[in-house]
Amino acid sequence: MLERRPVELRLALIFALSLAACRPEIGDACETSTDCSPSGERLCDITQRPGGYCTIFNCEPGTCPEEAVCVKFGDARSPVPGCEDPLGAGPYARTFCLRKCEDNSDCRDSPYRCFDPERTWGAEVLDSRSKICGIPPNSDPVPGLDEPLPGEGEGGAPGRSNDVCTGDVTPNGMGGAPPDDGMAGAGG
Repeated sequence: MLERRPVELRLALIFALSLAACRPEIGDACETSTDCSPSGERLCDITQRPGGYCTIFNCEPGTCPEEAVCVKFGDARSPVPGCEDPLGAGPYARTFCLRKCEDNSDCRDSPYRCFDPERTWGAEVLDSRSKICGIPPNSDPVPGLDEPLPGEGEGGAPGRSNDVCTGDVTPNGMGGAPPDDGMAGAGG
């Protein structure tokens, strides 16, 4: 019986290693969260199309698997330069483990690419500075304070305010401050 035990241990070890070798990694394709982890510690972000994206939600710095980094989204209230909020970070920050990369060959097939999430998404990499695999957004610029709105000529349309920080893009006199009706200061 003593000789049989080492054989059982070897088989158990081989089985455990084979399971570990087949474990999906962060950034792998998925349809459901069980494709990423049968025990539930990894999730499938099905909003990443095509093919989903295995990730870990609510990561902390240094807690992602070795193939990934922890990235924080939604900390800035506005990604538009000049619209920084004096109150500081936004209340809706979320963190995800995302696959790190050095170039596009480290990522899945197109449209997944290797890029800097801080420059592209305004996200913050909480672990060592790294690029990540993902689907970069389109490269259309966000209209700036002095740029015309889409469909308008240079300088914007006459009689229009263009405040991209507050999202107030209305004809003058509508929205914003109420028109002066001559009643200011009247009454008690």
